[in-house]
Amino acid sequence: MNKEERKKQILQMFYAWGYRYLARNKSGWVYFFTEKPTKGRARWLCKKGTRDYYLPFDELFEAVTFNDAEPLYIAKELGAGDGNDAK
Repeated sequence: MNKEERKKQILQMFYAWGYRYLARNKSGWVYFFTEKPTKGRARWLCKKGTRDYYLPFDELFEAVTFNDAEPLYIAKELGAGDGNDAK
């Protein structure tokens, strides 16, 4: 399995578990969120929903940085949505 296939498999797994967004904090840690987070000074914040840290295969998401204006919308990344249904 190549890097892109592994990345897609992980995104599909987290999406099936109810996670909709992925973002990287200023510290470099990758988090999955069930609700759309907002960007704070050093990390992405969620007022409701769940946030989980994901360490394995961190290099698969190296394109996601804290400098991103928005978190990655998983459905759009998987081709399952255009972002219009994002919460």
